[in-house]
Amino acid sequence: MSTEIIMGEETIFQKIMGVSPTVKVLNYMLQNREFDCGIVDISENAGVHRNTVVKIINKYIRNKILTKTRVLGKSQMYGLHKTNGQILLLETFYDSIIEYELSSRINQKEQGDKNGKENNTQGNLSRTSVDYT
Repeated sequence: MSTEIIMGEETIFQKIMGVSPTVKVLNYMLQNREFDCGIVDISENAGVHRNTVVKIINKYIRNKILTKTRVLGKSQMYGLHKTNGQILLLETFYDSIIEYELSSRINQKEQGDKNGKENNTQGNLSRTSVDYT
């Protein structure tokens, strides 16, 4: 799942995990897990300075969260470390919180639509009643 629900400038994942640069980079990599990404791409899209991204990536590589995937021109590309079981759990968690939030929003909208129709129906009945006396 590459879609993330954004609340203002903060994603649902960031709302739960925090908005630190480390979380922003992880959030971006989870959003784009089907692709490998370069430092500039991560920096621009996660909203984290390039030098900070380099430090975070090095930490993530040491902890087997990210792995080097390929070199594209002069740029090293990175992706999630798919053989790490913890990453698979993290992806499941990430997808679950998005699905939960989407489900909650759909239920709220349906409840709002249902309540709106009930109020609208009651209003229409009182306006159409006729006094025959």
